[in-house]
Amino acid sequence: MSLGSKLFGRGNSADAGAHMDLDVSQSRSVGMERALRFAKQPRPKYAHSKKEAVQAALESLERAVLSIDAAHTMLRETRSLFLTALENQDGIDDAKQSVITAQVANMQEKLVSYINAATVNGLNLIDGHGSHVVISLSEATSGQLVIRRVNLTPQGMGLANLDEGFETVQAIKNGLILVERAIDYVSTQNETFCANATILAEHYDRL
Repeated sequence: MSLGSKLFGRGNSADAGAHMDLDVSQSRSVGMERALRFAKQPRPKYAHSKKEAVQAALESLERAVLSIDAAHTMLRETRSLFLTALENQDGIDDAKQSVITAQVANMQEKLVSYINAATVNGLNLIDGHGSHVVISLSEATSGQLVIRRVNLTPQGMGLANLDEGFETVQAIKNGLILVERAIDYVSTQNETFCANATILAEHYDRL
């Protein structure tokens, strides 16, 4: 089940029921008190309510994690091909070179498509554009969560230059090192984004 379906399927019926218990004079008093309290606060710099901003951030995190999962799978497939080629280092022939080159080209193309698929409402957390996103966690306090945007494009992960033709064992080993670094990187970012989503989910129903 997606983060969105887990978090946004619940209504606010309990809150609505609580407000219905107030009589007319109490409702007016509470409404006036809130109006006076918020009138003294500076105007927000965001276009939507904090709850809507949290929901939008969660949707962006979910899409980013799905893209990262797909990228992780593609990177592992490429690593497996490199390892297979290195099992018989004396047999790096034209056929193996061709297969590896095709796999690397396919990987780079797919990574770009996964990055593009992570855009939600104009926000992409993994395309390398922008440094961070700040999400307010409370209507009553200044608590915030800073989500760091990352660059998981082939260029950002150092994979754009994997086009040496893989004519030597050393070239394949060098490619393997870069792919393994990329795997570690996307795994770390996956964990970070999931942790961010957990924090936002805990605050979502409190807003």
